Amino acid sequence: MFGVPFIAVLLLGVFALGVLAIVVGLVVAVTRRVRDHRTPEERRADEYGDLPPGSFKITPGMGSNAGGMGTGGMG
Repeated sequence: MFGVPFIAVLLLGVFALGVLAIVVGLVVAVTRRVRDHRTPEERRADEYGDLPPGSFKITPGMGSNAGGMGTGGMG
């Protein structure tokens, strides 16, 4: 017919979908960032709550510092 192997068309289509997904993801990320008028400190407070600076979340709702609720209270 056209002399183009089917596999070439298939690979080109997969590549095009991948590029489209990356472009759409970047557009969504930039749009969310532009519409978010919080400062970096406000974003951190919203994400991590009252965790002390330098600690990080291991699972949702639990900080890296030992102690507090959920430690098992042994003894």
